[in-house]
Amino acid sequence: MLTIRKGLLLLIAVVLSSQGTAQEEILKFSPKNTRDTFVRVQSIFGKAARDGAVPFQISIRNNTGRDRTWTFRFQEGNSSRRLSTVSTYQFEVPNGTEVRHEVTARMAPSFAAYTYRNLTLSVSSPGLESMSRNYSQSTNADFPTLGMSKKLARSSLTRLSDELKKINSSNQTFAHDVDVDALPSDWLGYTCLDAILLDEEDWTLVSQAQRQAILAWVRLGGRLDIFSENASDLSEFGIPLARPSATSETDLSLGSVHLQKWNGSVIPTKFISTYQAIDSRDSYLENQFGKAWDLYKGAKTIAFNPVLIFALLTIFAVLVAPVNLFYFAGKGKRHRLFLTTPIISISACILIVILILFKDGIGGHGSRVVLADFQPSPGEMRAYITQEQFSSTGVMISPGFSTKEELDISPVNLPASPFNPLSSRSRRATQYLFVNDSFDGRFFPSRSEQAFSIRSAVPTRARIELTKQPTGDTAAPPELVSNLPISITNLVYRDETGTLWKTAEALKVASGNTIPLEAAVESETKTWLESQSEGFSDSMKDQILELLLQNERFICFPSGDSSLPLETHKSIRWDDKVVVITGTVSKSKSVNESAPGNE
Repeated sequence: MLTIRKGLLLLIAVVLSSQGTAQEEILKFSPKNTRDTFVRVQSIFGKAARDGAVPFQISIRNNTGRDRTWTFRFQEGNSSRRLSTVSTYQFEVPNGTEVRHEVTARMAPSFAAYTYRNLTLSVSSPGLESMSRNYSQSTNADFPTLGMSKKLARSSLTRLSDELKKINSSNQTFAHDVDVDALPSDWLGYTCLDAILLDEEDWTLVSQAQRQAILAWVRLGGRLDIFSENASDLSEFGIPLARPSATSETDLSLGSVHLQKWNGSVIPTKFISTYQAIDSRDSYLENQFGKAWDLYKGAKTIAFNPVLIFALLTIFAVLVAPVNLFYFAGKGKRHRLFLTTPIISISACILIVILILFKDGIGGHGSRVVLADFQPSPGEMRAYITQEQFSSTGVMISPGFSTKEELDISPVNLPASPFNPLSSRSRRATQYLFVNDSFDGRFFPSRSEQAFSIRSAVPTRARIELTKQPTGDTAAPPELVSNLPISITNLVYRDETGTLWKTAEALKVASGNTIPLEAAVESETKTWLESQSEGFSDSMKDQILELLLQNERFICFPSGDSSLPLETHKSIRWDDKVVVITGTVSKSKSVNESAPGNE
């Protein structure tokens, strides 16, 4: 009996231990000649992804006798690939302490990489032994990247992965499983996923920081699926409903939340086709920015002048060969070649630089379109910015840039061109370097064309507030007050009943003022909004039109220049083609108190 009891206790300990370390430990390193000092790195959703930022947890214990600085360098890809990335982090660790940090390693999108990824992790601290290890991981070929809670994965992940491989053997796994306590508390750590699947118990266990991070990622285009045996309404899980009639799935800004029914033990294989059909961000980056993209069509692109190049090369060839050989350094004066040849070469280079400066100038010019989504609820209070931009550069003193905002910045697949450094024709290796708030490397190289999709979540108290809600059968419009930091115009608003309202055409409303509303016609408003969304990619246009269908949401435009676009390179002269402002309307205290059930 005692032996059986010890065996059961041992089994429970093993199970609990495995549950606490579901994330994969990819490195544990103790430098030589140290005691009780180590570095541990654990991956949350695997070691690589098809795009976005992959989260890792770092633990450092320092008992070396003095304070130390530790440097972690994650490099994905190498010089043989069109695009590689390097993410570097430094941490100060006082002696006698142990610290933990969440970090992310940025990934190149698949159109500029391969499904098979290589990650090199280097760890160093001055005066101690360094460590470097290489890891390889294949990503799915044509199936989205999913995260899955451990309870869902326990009985279904292996079977679903096996079925997925039968459809396409190049797909690696249905999902990456993770414990709820290991989920990132920063929205950037979810950008490597297309969807995350959680059972209802795990959703109730996530911390406030984790929940805010997941909802921020969903607002920016992610997908959250909550699996439940009995629930029938997402509002039971604290999810706001865009339309009260839709209780099992709802749009949440650019993303969505779905309530999935299951029996509590096994996930049916039908869900493979469910997730196969979702629009992945990887596909968006690769397929939405071709020659039909409005910003690309209307932009001033770099011109290639073959006649000028041929003339310069011909003149240089004539000068450096026959003229140099027979005139500048003729017979008996050959020693002059050591002087005349460098002079001719340097002069030709200077002339080319002068011509480039004269033609293209320093810096560059670009166009960008912005969607700013203001969410004022107490658990969020953020503006979610989604930006698409195209630029062409002349001579760039520095191709990198710095910003104080946390950015998810991804290059997009432009048409093949000699000036596109990520083109399939290009033989140039490009590397992006992410160090704190610096985005170094070849983001904006000289004489090139580049385009990016950028996302960010910015803290703000700005909002539009509902101060009066008409009751009864009256046709009077609701009363809104703008607390946005800029003047706005052309506002449309769908109230909680689904009725559509608008401001008079070209009416400007300054911050702090009441917004006068009148009834709007659904079809006319949709056509008008579609025309105002020119410049965005086709998928973003569709999503902006979908926003119009959400209850208690407004859409408007700045009446002049705004500070909403995300800044990248300051040497680029940006033209803000379209800035769309949207968000959920908050209710004033008086409106909440007069709501049914609160009287």
